[in-house]
Amino acid sequence: MRIRCPECQHAFRLTQVKPGRYRPRCSQCGKPFLLNLSADQPPRVEITRLPDDASPEATVNANAALAAQRLAQQRAAAQPEQAHSEQAPPHPSPPNPAPSADGSAADASLPLQLGGYRIVRMIGRGAMGAVYEARQLSLDRTVALKTILTRWADEPASLARFTREAYAAAQLTHHNVVQIYDFGSEAGKHYFSMEWVRGGSLSETVRKQGALEPRVAAGYILQAARGLQFAHRNGMIHRDVKPANLLLSEDGVVKVADLGLVKLPDQSDAGFDSEGSIAASGFSGSMTEVTLAGSTVGTPAYMPPEQALDAASVDHRADIYSLGCSLYHLLAGKPPFGGAEVSQVLAQHKNATPVPLQRVNPRIPDELVRITQRAMARQIDDRYENIGQMVEDLQQVLGLHGDQPFSPSTSQVERLEQCVAEFERTPLAALQVPLASAFFVACVVLTAALGLLSWRWLVFGPVLAIAAAKSYFFAAGWAGVSPVYRQFKQWLATFRWQQWLMWCVAVAVFGAAVYLAGALGIAVLASALGVALGIGFFFATEWRLSQQREPAIASAEQLLRELRIGGVEESKLRRFIARYAGKRWEAFFESLFGYDALRQTRRMLQTSGEDTPGSARLPLRDWIIDALGRRVEAAKRQRDRRQLAQVEQQSLQSAGMNAAQAEAQAWRMAAAMVEASREALAGEAAAGTKSVAELDAKAARDIKRANIKAMLADARSGRYARPDAMPTSKWTSNILGTVPRFLLGSVLLLLFFFWAYQNQMLTAQAVEQVVSEIQETLPGPAAEPGEPDEPDEAVEVGEATEAGEPLPADIAADVPRRPLPRVGGVLSGWGCGAAGLLLFLSAGVSGWKMSLFAYPVAAIALWGPALGLPAAGPLSAQWTSIAIAATVFVIGVFISYDPDAEYG
Repeated sequence: MRIRCPECQHAFRLTQVKPGRYRPRCSQCGKPFLLNLSADQPPRVEITRLPDDASPEATVNANAALAAQRLAQQRAAAQPEQAHSEQAPPHPSPPNPAPSADGSAADASLPLQLGGYRIVRMIGRGAMGAVYEARQLSLDRTVALKTILTRWADEPASLARFTREAYAAAQLTHHNVVQIYDFGSEAGKHYFSMEWVRGGSLSETVRKQGALEPRVAAGYILQAARGLQFAHRNGMIHRDVKPANLLLSEDGVVKVADLGLVKLPDQSDAGFDSEGSIAASGFSGSMTEVTLAGSTVGTPAYMPPEQALDAASVDHRADIYSLGCSLYHLLAGKPPFGGAEVSQVLAQHKNATPVPLQRVNPRIPDELVRITQRAMARQIDDRYENIGQMVEDLQQVLGLHGDQPFSPSTSQVERLEQCVAEFERTPLAALQVPLASAFFVACVVLTAALGLLSWRWLVFGPVLAIAAAKSYFFAAGWAGVSPVYRQFKQWLATFRWQQWLMWCVAVAVFGAAVYLAGALGIAVLASALGVALGIGFFFATEWRLSQQREPAIASAEQLLRELRIGGVEESKLRRFIARYAGKRWEAFFESLFGYDALRQTRRMLQTSGEDTPGSARLPLRDWIIDALGRRVEAAKRQRDRRQLAQVEQQSLQSAGMNAAQAEAQAWRMAAAMVEASREALAGEAAAGTKSVAELDAKAARDIKRANIKAMLADARSGRYARPDAMPTSKWTSNILGTVPRFLLGSVLLLLFFFWAYQNQMLTAQAVEQVVSEIQETLPGPAAEPGEPDEPDEAVEVGEATEAGEPLPADIAADVPRRPLPRVGGVLSGWGCGAAGLLLFLSAGVSGWKMSLFAYPVAAIALWGPALGLPAAGPLSAQWTSIAIAATVFVIGVFISYDPDAEYG
């Protein structure tokens, strides 16, 4: 029989085995593990990791985990999943699948790509589903992708509640909480993506290192407590806190995992389906701790007594108990209680007392022992009233003061100043901006010099500059040093086929204009040279600069890691860097924490009046990112509404509602949820004068309950009417939408370029003619009296035009321009150019409201003289019409701009 090691994935063969429990060791890495074979045919394989010493106590704990898992499987769905054979999987599976807790490999029916994610490997499986390491293609980042088991997806009410909770948690952002990014479904597979934490869980840390040093353990639990405090203040209870769900990043940050994947207690009171409960295990890879699903939610080794009786009615103090058990585990190197059966472990939580920590390690401070005992009190009223009190006690143990700013020691300030000095010592830092400025100045000078040779060479400089800027932009994005590029990729990921069509048409129009002007070869040459210069400039400056600064950043990150493990709050760490990093602190800060953290810290300093010297004020980069971010957010809200409505509709139909009513009600509920989350993110408090962040856990749950009830009332009232349910929605989208304006403008621009080409307006003589026409409109010196006019040179116009030769400027001015073929009697050349350009630009303002201005504007530019618009001063009737059209267009942009219109 072939099995696979859960540690190194090495496959080897076991011979002469029969049903029972075995404790083999891997022939490659030497790690022990527990193997359980059932008497079924074929036998069911259960593999569980064991500590390196493989002690009998570890085996007992593993047996309890296996018993708990079998109990959970019996209570779960009516259609249990079948284990897939390793020798012959029926479908392609992700590369390097890791065995799950029940011994089965990765879900064989899962495709290699799910939604916008490419599956890399399976890293764990819990009661709700499997967890995979995946790559998000749009942003090129690693995520943890969790899929929901088919048996849960077949229960629409549970799936809707689960999706609801995941969406609510995705709106919460805290540096000590694993961020939920996205959720969706494809080919019947429901999934959501989470932040990938590079490192491991605290349970893995204890398994590798044994019991932790007391101050280190207190610092880790303090960070976890801050994450839970944030959750409690937002009306959310975890109910499965354990070391396996506390992830430790490489930077020393502890993040609480699975926070949004458990039941929100206030939803049951708001009218949602709430029978039963849902939980999900962490993705740390630990197989010795099993999360139960069903009537009991949580992990037996860390579960408070009241949660074993009724998991749906527990409050935030259940998380405090579990966090105390986790602190005990870190200090003692093992959970407070263990046993072969789930009932035995739960009984010990109710009646027994764990081994005193002083007996395990006499060096544990008495204050830390008292914190653990109070958090683990069996009676609810004997525990901390809220987790904020536990945070304050842990801070006192570590010598920190929560209400005061972080006061670094002299050695810490000196270390930071050394890092900053080394960071700024790089010679390229002072040359980067001057070199870029010199390059663009050279492009302007080159353009002017080449323009003296021929007007066609005027395109060389602009095309060269644009190509260089774009190539530099994409090179910086490839290297991961450009936040603008990341936002740009998110914006591209929101594109639908209409947007891609518009971009393709825009490129075609530009190419046609360059070709008709006879400057295609020059544009290609400038583009190739610009790409080479942009990429070369990036690697010679930005890339080399980042390599030179890497040692300074590594030293600063080590300092931050030590401070985090010591319990210093993340916001105080960022203030510390902003204060002591000098006048040019922003570049150093962004290299450490990233662009988003820089924006948050800048706003925090400005709000508190602590703005430091050198802080940027509305830089161009921030404006571009904000502009793209509004479109990305609008697209995300529309997508979230669609996905939430889909699962809500399935839930309502399973409850007996007909399809039409379920579709309408589901869309209203989804729209209400999205709008509520949008208001919460904007900081709008729905009740009281205090924000949610200032309230305790009970008050926060009350506000959540009131908000959800109000949200449901809004959904039922018809406030959120579905746009496509309106009878005129398709007509407005097809006629007044962005795409029709863009396509019509492109057609008019092509007609203009063709008209200019057939009238030889794209020649040097034509340019001179335009200049002479402008000069004629301006007052000039009168001719000297008695001075005879110069005789005109005789030119045969017919012969010149038939030969295809350009006419002299003074003769061409008197020759009437040829109209457009077939449509020349209706459309003028200049009118097509002006109307096409305005319609083309109107595509940048989404929604049908802009069409109410764009189409009349185009009509004025095209047929203004025919409608009776007179000439105005030196302007002809045609140019007067174009001027009026441009003025109305600008007014329409300000009136009809709506960032949500493109996707809403």
